[in-house]
Amino acid sequence: MAKRVHKAVAVNQRGGVAALCSRVPRAVSMTQASWTLTDKFVTCPKCLEMLRLEEHLDEVLVANRVARLATDG
Repeated sequence: MAKRVHKAVAVNQRGGVAALCSRVPRAVSMTQASWTLTDKFVTCPKCLEMLRLEEHLDEVLVANRVARLATDG
């Protein structure tokens, strides 16, 4: 079974990397998983879901900004 690859979001002073899916920032166990900064290499289901939600939120924010600009001017 392949290791899960998490999306890295934070690094502590000792070089430990926290995953996007972790509720409390803590270092990823490198014996059980790995991490990446590139979205296309993420395999963790929780990280992938959070990336999708993040992308959807960005789309909504842009649509709201465009709608506001259209009504203001």
